[in-house]
Amino acid sequence: MYLLSEFEKLNTGIDYKVSKKMQLDFVIRLIKKLMERNITDAGLARMLEDLLRMAVDYSEGREPGLRYYRKQKSVITNHVLKTHGLVYKGYYTALYMSLGLIFGSALGTILMATGNTALYATGVGPGLAIGVAIGAAKEKQADKEGKIY
Repeated sequence: MYLLSEFEKLNTGIDYKVSKKMQLDFVIRLIKKLMERNITDAGLARMLEDLLRMAVDYSEGREPGLRYYRKQKSVITNHVLKTHGLVYKGYYTALYMSLGLIFGSALGTILMATGNTALYATGVGPGLAIGVAIGAAKEKQADKEGKIY
């Protein structure tokens, strides 16, 4: 896929800080995973071409479109998740950590209703820990299946 070589050229040809802002390593990992799994999606290829065009424009200073670039990257990430089941590294950990925090806060609020406000933390901490543990397990499973880029 020629897009991989173009993104790699762009990544090596620009400043490290700009590359980090644009998360080019993330995009390169995604393209490599798509190639590894032999996924050919015409709509996705078109979106990646648009992303490359925006990246070149931003790196050359022609258009102050970092916000549009990131939005397009987000659209691509969601498309890959929904249609091909691929997720980025840390997706499940972040998802289940936030769910654990929500349920831990609810549990802490229930415990706090007894009159002791210090009991709030006894719900949040374990909820967060359980969420991280579940997320890490899901991520490990997805990694074994080759669904993480």
